[in-house]
Amino acid sequence: MNKRLVLCGATCLSLTTLLLGGLSCSSSPGAVGGGTTGSGGHNGSSGTGGSGSPMTDGGGNLMTDAGGGNPMTDSGSMGGATGTGGSVVIPETGASVLTRNGHITRDGYFTEPTLTKAAVKTMAMDMAFKATFTGNMMASPLYLEQGPGGTGIFIAVTTNKDIFALDETDGHIVWMKSYGPAPKTTGSPVPLAGFNGTPVIDSAKDPADGFATIYVVGGIGTSNMMTTMGSELHALSAKDGSERAGWPVSITKIQMAMAFPGFVPSQAAQRGSLQLVNGIVYVPYGGYYDPRGYRGWVVAINTADPTKAGAFVTMGDGEGIWSSGGTASDGNGVIAVTGNTLGGGGGTHSTDGESVLRITGLGVLTRTPANMFYPIGATPANPIWQQMDKADNDFGSNSPAIVAVGGKNYVAALSKNGHLFLLDAANFGGTDDMNGIPVGGAYLRVSNDGMQSHTALASYTSSTGAHITFETKNEAGCPAGGGASTVMSVAVSPGPPPTMKLVWCAPGSETSPISTTSDGKGADSIVWFINAANALVGVDGDTGAAVANPTGACMGVRGWTSPIAVKGRIISGADGHLCAWKPM
Repeated sequence: MNKRLVLCGATCLSLTTLLLGGLSCSSSPGAVGGGTTGSGGHNGSSGTGGSGSPMTDGGGNLMTDAGGGNPMTDSGSMGGATGTGGSVVIPETGASVLTRNGHITRDGYFTEPTLTKAAVKTMAMDMAFKATFTGNMMASPLYLEQGPGGTGIFIAVTTNKDIFALDETDGHIVWMKSYGPAPKTTGSPVPLAGFNGTPVIDSAKDPADGFATIYVVGGIGTSNMMTTMGSELHALSAKDGSERAGWPVSITKIQMAMAFPGFVPSQAAQRGSLQLVNGIVYVPYGGYYDPRGYRGWVVAINTADPTKAGAFVTMGDGEGIWSSGGTASDGNGVIAVTGNTLGGGGGTHSTDGESVLRITGLGVLTRTPANMFYPIGATPANPIWQQMDKADNDFGSNSPAIVAVGGKNYVAALSKNGHLFLLDAANFGGTDDMNGIPVGGAYLRVSNDGMQSHTALASYTSSTGAHITFETKNEAGCPAGGGASTVMSVAVSPGPPPTMKLVWCAPGSETSPISTTSDGKGADSIVWFINAANALVGVDGDTGAAVANPTGACMGVRGWTSPIAVKGRIISGADGHLCAWKPM
């Protein structure tokens, strides 16, 4: 059974005192309420809040809040465990890119009026932008429009556990902070456990200095992975990189308090992008490599009071939440996709492997079909989830994205070997109809088992409607045949039920794709990615035909990252530098 840590009350006192360094007790916001219905409030999503029945821990004990011992229910001010659908309302952030792929939905959809299909024919590398730094970069860059002195800054973090703020105009270093040394791991693709996941920025001005706050996770411990003590979440001022009062927070202590058998902190790998939803930072975890013992985690920390924390951990070994894009959100918690269960998961789907899960509040999974999905397909004796397990074709190798179609939210989730599912965000459905089709959703096999996809899904709207786009390797399902590295686009037509169709493929991708439009409504739709030659490519969002092949290579771009679009430029992170392209 899923165990939930609540740092509060007499029932939690020993954990708080012994493992969490004297953290104060309080109830978890958004997870505590007297009724059964929660108002979603933010981002157009609301929740049913579950049944209002008491929450229990792994041993069946009632979890209580700090205000009188009332049973905990999965409801309250942040909404319950089930959303009602409807389009996500994206808060206005100006030109800032505060999270991976731009928005909590992970759509990667940017409005850039100057990047028209005509203008990008003259796209070239901006040679006046010389944003260099020391260290390798496995995260994607972010951008804050209101940096020191009122000038925008790009944020780059490295595997050395360093963070750099770089001037938006010419790229010079505005400030730099080192929080190393970074513990070593066992090699590629993560040689150092520094700042590997993409941070998230809270643009609200902190009363202490009037600047935004950057949240980033780094490894702690000695120089060897096997003696690493785990990881911690930092809260840094955008003014100068200094640590906020009360931070960092030891995530490892939160994980240790869950006390599931065999947990080894050094095996919990933080690679996925951080997420900030309704004042809670969500941090996903997987493992460094199989067959070492690890589990999938989503650790949740209240930013207003970091002594309030909790965590979800998968029931089975493995089942990592490891994709670089992290979790998606429709405003009601976060949506995570897990990997394979170590050992194959047995004959029945009894744990959390190969699943899509909605995690709310401080790490709550309400185990109802509305909040969970795993695929069976047309052969129950050899279900899709088990095929994924046996062949190491993780569902969780690709991070999900929210797609708005016909006034409803859907969750797009893709397996490593080409199973693409579209889930109704208001009701995941538990499983499919024995043909792969989720309740109220859609299914499309975009390739055969030869495909290897490790990407961050994105979504966009073009003149022809809604699309899902992603990068693949060894693909064989394209209309004109696949290639060693390809970007795909799948058109989504509204329902009920919705339908999906693979409409184009573009060759040569190395990174996950993003898109731009000149008006926010689909005009001049362009999908952007970095190819295997480290060059930027822009293709027509409707057809996949090349519209921009800018000059200049950006050496050292990591394959699981995404570029961003800022003020008429496309920016990509790479080892030791950022690169920028713009129309000339």
